[in-house]
Amino acid sequence: MRCKMGHRITSTLGRMQILPVKIENGLAFSVFKESGAITSLSNAEGFVFIPEDVDLIDRGDDVEVYMIRD
Repeated sequence: MRCKMGHRITSTLGRMQILPVKIENGLAFSVFKESGAITSLSNAEGFVFIPEDVDLIDRGDDVEVYMIRD
């Protein structure tokens, strides 16, 4: 599903990032806490894949969310 990012996300160039997100009022918000934190996954409703050539997703940017639950 396509929606807008609810806040700014920065990423490291050269590394693809898989960002767990929650959808609130049609906006995607990161639920990422820290590497290895399993609670990030349990709170996620979906994921946003950030390509290795992207270092910034700004608030309001369109993103593709791959839903894992309704």
